[in-house]
Amino acid sequence: MKESKDTSLKGYNYWKKALYSSVVLGAIFVGGQYISTVHANADTTQNSNQSNQVQITFINTNDHSEALPSTISGYVGQSSNLISTKTKLQDLGYDVSNIPDTYTPNTSNTEDNQDANTFYVNPIGATNKPNNLNGKNKLIFQIRDQNNNYIESKYSSTDSSEYDLNPNSNADYAKIIGDLNQEQDKFRLYGSSSNANTSNPQSTNTNDDDIAELHNGDNIFTISVTAPTHSLTINYVNKHNVTVFKTIRQVTDYGHTNFYSDSNYFSDGQISINPGQPYVANNQESATINVTTADTFNVPSNPNDVSTYNYDYSGPTVSSVSDANGSQNPSQNAYYTTVNIVGSDNKNIVSLILGSNDSQFVSTNDLGPDDNDYDSLVDFDNVTDMPSFLDLTKGPYTFHSTDTLSGLQASSVAAKSQAAAEQQASSSAQPSQSNQPQQADPQSSASQPTVESAKSSAVVSSASQPSIEPAKSSAQPSSVPAEQHADPAVQSHSTAAPVASTAKSTPEPETKKTPQPVAKPAQQPAKPVVKAKTENAKPTKAQLKTITKTYKRSEHAVKTDTAKLKSLKKKMKKHVTKEQKTTYKKLQTKLAVEKKALKSVKAQEEKVTKYFKSISTINRDKKQIKSLTAQMKKLKKKHSKANKKNAAKVQKALKKANKSLKAATKFVKNYK
Repeated sequence: MKESKDTSLKGYNYWKKALYSSVVLGAIFVGGQYISTVHANADTTQNSNQSNQVQITFINTNDHSEALPSTISGYVGQSSNLISTKTKLQDLGYDVSNIPDTYTPNTSNTEDNQDANTFYVNPIGATNKPNNLNGKNKLIFQIRDQNNNYIESKYSSTDSSEYDLNPNSNADYAKIIGDLNQEQDKFRLYGSSSNANTSNPQSTNTNDDDIAELHNGDNIFTISVTAPTHSLTINYVNKHNVTVFKTIRQVTDYGHTNFYSDSNYFSDGQISINPGQPYVANNQESATINVTTADTFNVPSNPNDVSTYNYDYSGPTVSSVSDANGSQNPSQNAYYTTVNIVGSDNKNIVSLILGSNDSQFVSTNDLGPDDNDYDSLVDFDNVTDMPSFLDLTKGPYTFHSTDTLSGLQASSVAAKSQAAAEQQASSSAQPSQSNQPQQADPQSSASQPTVESAKSSAVVSSASQPSIEPAKSSAQPSSVPAEQHADPAVQSHSTAAPVASTAKSTPEPETKKTPQPVAKPAQQPAKPVVKAKTENAKPTKAQLKTITKTYKRSEHAVKTDTAKLKSLKKKMKKHVTKEQKTTYKKLQTKLAVEKKALKSVKAQEEKVTKYFKSISTINRDKKQIKSLTAQMKKLKKKHSKANKKNAAKVQKALKKANKSLKAATKFVKNYK
């Protein structure tokens, strides 16, 4: 079960937010909007000598930080297309009216000309602030959706050097929060009580986290909210206007989608996206992108045969009502509802509170307790009428299980007893193993994976759903407490958070293998060989590409077999044969192995990706430090009150850049 977001109001510090560059992991920015690698480099009209290459930089005039963490490559004397960059900046909340669609650098970046090829951009909230803010310290609260897209701004001002970000003690801030709560048709706040779990990273006051220190001029903060989502279908069409591929993702009405990363799911070398196409606006349900297909590509003649990649639904945060202590929303989510599971004996097994800060829709495919959470007393594989997704603006829901409360309670007691017995047996085996060092090591190392196999099977990826209509169920939704959106089932922008599997057949074959000491030692010599081979090796781009492909194949295998297992289970509800039972067990075992492999390759992929991200961070921070050092020298030459103030800001940014560089360098140096 994934953890809920607990921070929604952040001090405005764009340099610190490397959020945009972190999307290379596919995850972070997962609104399906800037997924995977950001298409950041500007398009140039022709190739050029490397010596003529320059960096086009975008600086936030409010705090002299980088508006975009990554610079844009261009060439002296050649035109660069900045349309995509302007789109990203505008989605982040910057005024881009001073940036042209195309730009031709006429000089290189030098120490004597630090501002060459640099654009200074103002936050939209600062550009559009009203004239009736009488206080000397202006407060600008920029509202952003769950994918960091700018929505709007709220304003206030004060002559005080501090501002209390607690609505219970500050009437001015309470009014701002109250105004936001009146806009629930556009978005919802989340976090503790009504103050959206405020925080202020800009403040240096360590005595009270709710107190923000202010300076003369614009003080910009960010309030994160959750906006309703809908499905965006992107159709990739060839020159004959035939759709050859589709993607479906969940987006809000704000910002744009960088679709170039969708090429990761195309057939290798068979489909390529035509360059120079603008990002897709999210305030629509479908869009068309032009692609070129290889001569060997098999163009589908039937629209139903078009390959489609559905970005996974987002899983919910889950709390039991019994642990909520009377709270209807213990995780303080933007959207939430209650789900009751009733057994075949008509007794309520468990009541759960499902919530989300990602969307008003959540996947139910991966619901289940942790491996050792026997007290949860529910096996969702035996819940017969739960649809693949739920609308959290409706409810409470009631679904039915083939289990009984008494049966699950007995299973819980038995599971606890078995776990205690295994632990005792493991403890008693240690003294005898200590007297046999040559045999004990291979045995313990070989048996350890089998003990951990149950945990590794907890990694589940929900199967992609070509059909997004909810299954027929006996759900009983009550009156809707908030707005109801007519959007059909929604595809999530991010990979669902790992949720523990409840499959009971996986651990059994594993535990039967652990007592076999004879076959295990043969596997031991392989370990030092692998370690010696990779101990000091650094990864290559080719390795990253291979690992990424392996991960996607493993993920696809898990999704495919999960879908097969669910389909077979549905058939078995009507009529069960001995052959079906055998197939079901084999498929369960196969799926457990695939999940374990997926977990392993995912860890490898994340580690290698972090390595290359750290390399990029090092290169970026070195340039940043060089630029900031030059700025600092200029500011120190001319003594003035304004220069002193700007020098303090530059010094702060320089300190953060050095800290970031140190962390990235340490990771790369110690990489194994």
